[in-house]
Amino acid sequence: MDSLEEFEERVAKIKAENDKLLVSFSEWLEDKGLASKTIDRHVSNMEFFLNHYLLGEGFDAREGLDEVCCFVGDWFLRKALWANKSTVRSYRATFKKFYKFMLEKEQVDPEDYEILLADIKEEMPMWLEAVENPFWEF
Repeated sequence: MDSLEEFEERVAKIKAENDKLLVSFSEWLEDKGLASKTIDRHVSNMEFFLNHYLLGEGFDAREGLDEVCCFVGDWFLRKALWANKSTVRSYRATFKKFYKFMLEKEQVDPEDYEILLADIKEEMPMWLEAVENPFWEF
């Protein structure tokens, strides 16, 4: 187990990497022809996921690929007061785009990306149900 100092150093390093990654992601979205409002939404979504959820666990963006479903299906629904069907759908689109970006940068494995897409498709109805009924059990 890391000491507090080691954990804080790891978190600082990941945060710096995340900042660079978000700039690159924004540029990638711009190159794809997305509107600036859409780019801002996707970057904001990823900033929240990377720097609030993942960073709190000491995870980086590549490790986040395995955390998407836990984030949307549990943490986000419990912690984000603004969680609703629209924001859940927005995060779905953001994760697809962000990890496609990571795939093109060869930062994630193609098979892992395909698994993520399948997981999102499978779990989306449950996420939407959970937003409508917070006491609903998966």
